[in-house]
This record gives sequence, structure tokens and C-alpha cells, in this order.
Amino acid sequence: MKTILTLILLTGLLPALAVPRWSVHEITLNASGRYDNPYIQTGVTATFTGPGGITQEISGFWYEGNTFKIRFTPTAEGRWTYVTRSSDKGLSNQRGTLTCTAPQAGQHGFVRRDASHPHHFVYDDGSRYLMLGTTYYAIVSTALAGDAWQKSVDSCAHYGITKIRFRVNVKLCKNSTNPGPCSSVWGSDGGDHDRLNPVHLRAVDKVVAYLNERGIVADFMPFDSQEKFYGTDEQDLRYLRHLLARYAAYPNVIWCLTNEFQRVPNKPKDFWTTAGKLIQQNDPYIASGPNFRPLSIHPFGGQSNGAQFQFHGEGWPVHVILQSGRFVPADTLNVITLRNRGHQMPIVNDEFGYFEDDIREWGKGGYNQTVHRNALWSIYLAGGYATIGDKVQYPDGRPYHSAIWHPRPEYADVKHLNDFFSKKGLEYWKMEPANALVSAGERTYALATGDGRVGIIYGAAGGTAQMLLPYGTYTARLFDPRTGADTALPEWTGGQPFALSFPDNRDWVVYFKRSGQVVAQQVSRSVKD
Repeated sequence: MKTILTLILLTGLLPALAVPRWSVHEITLNASGRYDNPYIQTGVTATFTGPGGITQEISGFWYEGNTFKIRFTPTAEGRWTYVTRSSDKGLSNQRGTLTCTAPQAGQHGFVRRDASHPHHFVYDDGSRYLMLGTTYYAIVSTALAGDAWQKSVDSCAHYGITKIRFRVNVKLCKNSTNPGPCSSVWGSDGGDHDRLNPVHLRAVDKVVAYLNERGIVADFMPFDSQEKFYGTDEQDLRYLRHLLARYAAYPNVIWCLTNEFQRVPNKPKDFWTTAGKLIQQNDPYIASGPNFRPLSIHPFGGQSNGAQFQFHGEGWPVHVILQSGRFVPADTLNVITLRNRGHQMPIVNDEFGYFEDDIREWGKGGYNQTVHRNALWSIYLAGGYATIGDKVQYPDGRPYHSAIWHPRPEYADVKHLNDFFSKKGLEYWKMEPANALVSAGERTYALATGDGRVGIIYGAAGGTAQMLLPYGTYTARLFDPRTGADTALPEWTGGQPFALSFPDNRDWVVYFKRSGQVVAQQVSRSVKD
């Protein structure tokens, strides 16, 4: 004990703490000065120095009272030291040491766009991230109410949902949509944009940390389309810097600047480019080599607004966000996804349609479970990703606002899709949209490797389609997206067109893999054989 105390006195360093790689390490500091508003009157930064001399500059943030915090996630195993800087003596020249150990089981690092396969995502450790989201706009309100929001998160994890998109501020509250309390970063009434609401932000902390614990991405929306949540540009960008300091260290956080940016009052497109570049330049975890953390903005929906991303070529977005589907027939979503390719970014349709959506154009006849499943699969068969949501009005609110869980049969469809892409050994990230492989079928989509060796076919209406595969013999399997049942099919032979007949007029999935080369011959196979 005496040796440890002597070491602290001589070096000013506490004994090294063991921190697993890609886990959040929090440092708590107390300012010595007295401030009316420490949020804007002082601050703190820290320089972390790690293995091989790598350094990271990390901003701290005001927490409450005279308390400040620094959140840091070590990205390399080995010894790290840090030293703080501040105009406040109590926050400045604080030193410490930590030892980054091997990551905990299930921790894969930050989610990033995969530079090698830029329409897809990857974790820092090289494992795949299949984005499959849901919308809980007001989960922070539910957390403030002490309701069972954790049950919703746990249920999402069970059904293969890997992302929850939510608002930092609460737009709707104390009504039939969301019965939770009114609250925001600035207080219940919008408040003074020079003063933060610590109680609200602690609820945000709780939500982000729990999502991280459950392995679910927090699709983080700092702003929204309601005037009271905005101040001057200076105030709004200061707030964004606070959120960066507070949440960037969480590997599960990705950035969506706002919801429906066209509807935001007094914030032109140029403001969002400034905000996007601020994150791009100030998030210390934005890049790992050529792979970038997801960063984008959500558009207002509709055929014209939501079907084409409006920030292509701006330099700062890392992925595309669309809102299309609720105002267009469900069978157009494959085409809309394809139209946004060519920019080397993942394409995510974050509001293609909620459960029991009341938009009449859905499926040219209204919403039902089959139409929802058709829409979901058609997006993934275009190499895209999607976000679902439950819009049904229950006695305790609408889940997509309230974040109160209600079981629905659609969730089983979601789980089957996740299991298909995650557990079949299919390297979907190496595949490209390949609708030209099939013809003469009704709403039949294909995804395949460039050489046609491995692929997936989705027939939204079953029936029969014509297929043309390269020379070779192929093993094939039939997957039922309603039940998850998976059965083997007779071998296929490529080289000339053949008929692919699904069992009936419901939707089906067939996936195949070339097993060898053979002389071309005409063959007709039915999945009923």
C-alpha cells in the first residue's frame, strides 16, 4: 500500500485501471471555480496517449453542478495515459493511466461504413453489422417516466432488430400518441438555449448505455422539426459539440442530424452541411482507417422528397437515408433503392412504412402484413437496409412514439429476415443487385455476386420466373419468409434459361451457390420438384 501511495505522490498518476477495448471509460472531475452557467463558461479537454504513441484529443462536458465528465473508449490494447487541460484549475492537469485489455464477449467495436464494400456496414473487429432498425421517437420520455422501455429494447434484441432511431428531444408528449412527460434538453417548454437540462440528458445517457449493453445501435437525432428545439446557429452548434463530447465514445452511436430536415424552420440546407462537417471534424472516433462511422440526415417523405437523397456529393454524409414507401406503392422500393446507388454509401430507408400505416397507396390497396414483408425484402434485395415501426394506436399510446412494447406478428417476419442474412453463411455484403438474372416474374428481385456464383432470389408474388445463370451446377434452397423454414431443392444447371416456379402465389426466397463447372444444357426446374 505504501509503495502505491509513494508512486501516486511521485508521478501524480493513479494506478492503471483495466478497461476492455471498445468499452466506455468515464472520468469524473470537479471544477474549483464557481459558475452561474458552467455549460458555456468553462470546459475541459484531455489528451490520451496510447500504444505506439498514438494520441486522441477528447472533449469533456458539463454534467451537473460543478461536475464535468470525460468519456473515452480505448481502441487499441495496451497502456494509455491522459492529461487534462482547462481554464479551471480543478479541471486542469488531471492525470491518469489505464490498461486497455481484450474486448469483452460480444463487443465488436464501432459500427462503420465498410470501405471495401461501401454499400454495407462493418464493425471494427471485421464482423458484419446488419442494420435492421425500428423507430421509438420518444424513448427518452418513456425513460423519464420510469416506464418499461427496457422491455422494448430487450424485445427488439430478441427479434433481430439491431438499431433504434430516436429523438434526443421529446416532440410529442402527454397525449394519446405518447403519454410520457414533456421534456427536452432545454426544459419542458423549450427553455433557454444557453442552459442545459441535466435531468433530461441523464435519461438520454441511460437509454444510450442500455442500448449499448444490449448490442443495439442508437441512431441518434440531436434535432427535430419543431421550432422550440432550435436557437441561434451558434447555440445549436454549441449543443451539437456537447452531444459529441457526451456520446461519441459509445461504439453503438451513429449520427442522424435531424428528422425531416426540409420541415425545420429557419434552418436552410447550408446549416445542415455545416453541422455535418462539424461532426466529421470533431468526432474523435469518426474514422478507423478508411472506414467511417455512419453520419447522415433524414428527409421528409414522399415520392419527390424522400425517394432521392439530397446530400449526394456534399462530402460529409457517410450513408444515405430515405423516407419513401409510405407514399408510394410498396413494390417500388427496390427501384428507389437502386436509384440511390452509385455514390459508394449504404442506403437506408428509415420510414418505408409502419405497421398498419393508413397511407392508401401502400401496396396499391392499403397496409397488410404481406405488403409490409414484401416491402422489407424488396429493399434488402436491392442491397439496402430498412427501419420498421409500430404505428398502431393502443390504449397506452403508439409504440413508434411511446416506445411501449406490444407484440405483433410482423416481428416474426423481421426475425426471419435477420436470421436469413446473418445465419445462412451468405456473404451478402459481396453481392450486388442482379435483377437481370430473373425475368418474366411478377416482382421478382435478385442479389448476387458479380460472377453469379452465389445469389438470392425473392419472389414477392410467387408464381414462375425465368432465370439465366452462368455455366455451372448449383445447389439451391427454398426459404419461407413467413416461418423461417428452409428446405433443399434439386440441383440447378446454368448456361441457358430455365423456369423457376415457386410453390404458390405467396412470397418466397430461393438462395443458391455454384458447386462446380459443367457443360451447358437446358434445364427446367421447379421448386415443387
